[in-house]
Amino acid sequence: MINKIKEMYPNILTVAGGTHVASFKNKVFDECPGLDLGVKQEGELTFLQVIDKVISKDYDYSTVKGLLYRNNGNVIETENMPMVDNLDDLPIPAYELFELDKYYGWQRGVVPIVTSRGCPFKCVFCSINLTMGYKFRVKSAEKVVEELEYWINKGMRKFDINDDEFSFIPKRVEQICDLIIDKRLKVELRLFNGIRVNDVNPEMLKKMKQAGVTAITYGLESGSSKILKVIKKGITIDLALKAIDMTKKVGIETTANFIIGHPEETYEDALMTIDLIKKVNADKINFNNAVPYP
Repeated sequence: MINKIKEMYPNILTVAGGTHVASFKNKVFDECPGLDLGVKQEGELTFLQVIDKVISKDYDYSTVKGLLYRNNGNVIETENMPMVDNLDDLPIPAYELFELDKYYGWQRGVVPIVTSRGCPFKCVFCSINLTMGYKFRVKSAEKVVEELEYWINKGMRKFDINDDEFSFIPKRVEQICDLIIDKRLKVELRLFNGIRVNDVNPEMLKKMKQAGVTAITYGLESGSSKILKVIKKGITIDLALKAIDMTKKVGIETTANFIIGHPEETYEDALMTIDLIKKVNADKINFNNAVPYP
């Protein structure tokens, strides 16, 4: 797609970001001749500096942090841009500039939101740390609810919270729920991206239910204790089963995620995963197969 755009409009500046760029870096430029710039991690501050360069017609990108760019046939990598520590500093994006009615989520009446960034855990199958880092950073409860109200005023009621570790600070979760309850906001919140089984407790789950949470996904990944250690998941099977039972008890739909084909997984380990699935009290089961990338 990038090569085609560049072919049609040679003077357009093309910029790519995300996990693929963060993982492959120079290789992306080798495989995509039409790509001019790559953003290594979070995009906001780096991209602002790129735009300033374009406006001022200064194409020396060496001073832009967090960037990969071509220079005389070589790919140059600048130093990392510091991560945004206070996510409240970021404004709500100018969504009115987008043709939202062409987006699948909008057509279904669902808005995806992210209330935190970074994940301090080191599950071996996850690459989020390459783009968002290990440091956990959050929007305040007030800012999260302000964003919900922004969309409610546009007639939207369903929200998918796509954080990687939404529940890492249980107190913040409760603060968000309390504000929603106090303001009597009628919303449906779903956490399909998952939260950790060792984050939840009955009181928090009751509050989440009261605030409008209708679905939670948990990453169980394997029925083998050995494999859970190999993949550095940091949970136990007992904890997982208890978390799902607690969630079901308060009336929230639960999904359990599993991965088949972990490193060091044997046939017997995979059968243990099948056995765990038979015991799990979840409403839905998701299977993924492990695909190794560099």
